Parts: sequence; C-alpha cells; structure tokens
Amino acid sequence: MKMSCVMGVVLIGLISYSTALVHYKKLEKGEKGCKLEGKDIEVGGKEKDPNTCGVYVCQNKQGDSLIHYCQIPAPFQHCKANGVSTVTDFPECCWMCVTYVSC
Repeated sequence: MKMSCVMGVVLIGLISYSTALVHYKKLEKGEKGCKLEGKDIEVGGKEKDPNTCGVYVCQNKQGDSLIHYCQIPAPFQHCKANGVSTVTDFPECCWMCVTYVSC
C-alpha cells in the first residue's frame, strides 16, 4: 500500500513536468482511415505535423484524429528559449533546446 502511494506521488510529479498536449482534429476521410495533405493514414497510424513538434494519430475511418504535440521544451532541459524544433521527430523534439532564427 505504501509503495502505491509513493508511485502515485511520483506520477503526479512527473505529470506536472509534462508539456505535451493532445487535441482533436478533423481530417479528410481517406481510403485507409484519414487523409492529411493528400497522404493516407491508416487507423492507428501516425503522421508528422509539418508545422509543430507533433504527430497526427488517425482514430477511425471518418477522419477523426488526435494531434499530440509539445508547445515548449521539457522544463528539465533548462533551455534559454521556449522554441521547439519542427524538423525533428516527435517526441524527441520535446526534449531539445533550439535557437530562434529570423526568416
């Protein structure tokens, strides 16, 4: 019982450091499940979001999906800025410090 309480406290502590987010996103219906930018994603499959540190996960053949992404790097990385890499695969991009570039 005591071990369960300790594990519960540890999990609550780890959750407070989490910066990943999950949101619902309606995609087009595809032959295999969902369609993102013309590419079919099977139900349960995932595809990188080109605009964020995240992935779309297709939920069913009606085009329902969840996007999992990070807004800022993990706090324990102690990054100087809150930018995230959009070219690194998820979830590795959640643990990286990046430098802003003016475009």
